[in-house]
Amino acid sequence: QHPFSPISKHVRHPVVQNPVVGTSRLDSECYIRDCSLDLALDWIRDTLGALRCIESEDILLFEASHKGSPISITFTAGIEDGPFCSISCGGNALPWGSDAEMARAAFAFTRLPVQWGADTIDPYDWWQLDSNGERRVSWD
Repeated sequence: QHPFSPISKHVRHPVVQNPVVGTSRLDSECYIRDCSLDLALDWIRDTLGALRCIESEDILLFEASHKGSPISITFTAGIEDGPFCSISCGGNALPWGSDAEMARAAFAFTRLPVQWGADTIDPYDWWQLDSNGERRVSWD
């Protein structure tokens, strides 16, 4: 298994204008609890097809495509020295319209608890989806 280094939770980034092509860059991110790298990669491959590894030191970076548009994918395990794996995707076209859609798709495939930011100014305000359903939680 790949050696990961833990990182801190990070703040959600808004959609930003891509100055090169004049289109909006979309970002989606979710956190899956107790998820192996193999399972996370299986889910992304099932959704996006082939992945190309572009960097694999402390954080794994991959590229894929959706609707002919490149997508960058970042996998990070050990978030906050804990059991969560972060999966972050960015590109001009994503298969999910929001973090919530991405998290729901991750849960449907992995059947593991998933969390995503609640898009509020409170950095501890999150949504969680597990076998008991979807609910707001405080992640601190």
